[in-house]
Amino acid sequence: AALPGVQVTTLELDPLLVAVARSLIAHAGLSGFVDVWTGHSKLLLPRLRTRLLAQHGSNPWPCFNAVFMDRWGSQYDEDLALLHENRLIQEVGGVLVADN
Repeated sequence: AALPGVQVTTLELDPLLVAVARSLIAHAGLSGFVDVWTGHSKLLLPRLRTRLLAQHGSNPWPCFNAVFMDRWGSQYDEDLALLHENRLIQEVGGVLVADN
């Protein structure tokens, strides 16, 4: 991988696009570094918090250093609120990039 130790998690609503993404990731040999979750962010973000806590514990609190969102304009606020509510983005030095 380009950055050793970096784990990428991506959420996709469309199951067909999930299959395409997983196939491309596997073909690139990056399956061990990239997780593709299927579903809506409002259901998956709380589950991600639970998964991160189970994998890493709460000291320090596990979260993402960077988040890229590609949503419809009116939905950014919902996801941002969920990221904060679930403490999923690093408070100091975390990066949030939004597209659309």
